[in-house]
Amino acid sequence: MRFADFVLRKTLSTNGIRQLLWTYIRRMLVRSFNDPPCTFPVHGRILHLPLSHELPTYLWRLPQYDRLPARLGAFLHTRYGPLRCLDIGSNIGDSIASFYRDERDQFLAIEPDPKFNHYLHQNWSVSNVTILNLACSDRSGSEHYEIDEKFGTASLRKHPDGIEIRTETVDDLLLNYPHFSGLQLIKIDTDGDDFAVLSGARHTLTSQPAVLFECDVFGNQRYMQHCLETLAIFSQAGYSSMLVYEKFGYPMGRFELNDLRYFRDLLFYQLTKKFIYFDILIMKEQDLREFNALESTFFIGDLPVEAYSIGSSL
Repeated sequence: MRFADFVLRKTLSTNGIRQLLWTYIRRMLVRSFNDPPCTFPVHGRILHLPLSHELPTYLWRLPQYDRLPARLGAFLHTRYGPLRCLDIGSNIGDSIASFYRDERDQFLAIEPDPKFNHYLHQNWSVSNVTILNLACSDRSGSEHYEIDEKFGTASLRKHPDGIEIRTETVDDLLLNYPHFSGLQLIKIDTDGDDFAVLSGARHTLTSQPAVLFECDVFGNQRYMQHCLETLAIFSQAGYSSMLVYEKFGYPMGRFELNDLRYFRDLLFYQLTKKFIYFDILIMKEQDLREFNALESTFFIGDLPVEAYSIGSSL
């Protein structure tokens, strides 16, 4: 076991003063040795990742964090067989680990950050995972970006002195990868560009794949407007409703796309509360209703019996 692996596990498995000590050692290693690599089991697969990555901490301490993709992947496999998935913002490939069943699945993984793209290649150098070094956006071309990386995530900010990164709309991208036509799932996690990505996927969305994306402010001064405009794109593409989860993986409800009054209240809560984001899942209506029923059963099974008995009698 490498020393970085040992330190990571000590950071996670200790408490009190010892945990503070190991956390300090972890930070010193990150600073002094240029964020050394380590490994950690993620969704049943040992993945390589930088020591600064906070995914292990979240998975260790938060029982529902990032667990939705595994349940969603299982549902889609049962319903449609081998999965064709577009993973935008693949990071180190943890979502692929959630969705992956066997070599019949096909993944098109998009990761523009050079550091995470390197780890993505380490973790998924297999024939059924195609990895691209580009960014998906609302137009195809190229832009200069600064990359803001922290705690295992990276966001892109346009800047004339940044590095040049090729951009593709989802619609244009899939024209170049026709074997992904008819894909069943699009997962988007770009730390601020999800709405732009979806704006560039209008044609693709008309075939109604399942779409899981992040809904967060990231300094967007027109956040609520852009969010509602994005949901209108889904409505125009024939989707009817969505499931909303808060950032730790717990369900917040099902909302009709043609009546967003209550969801607007959630957005207002998000803007006033801060430090909270949503994950939104949108699918074909029959799929969404069936998956929602499975989700209800799953989370009810996790409730104290007394609490559920009282709630069901109200």
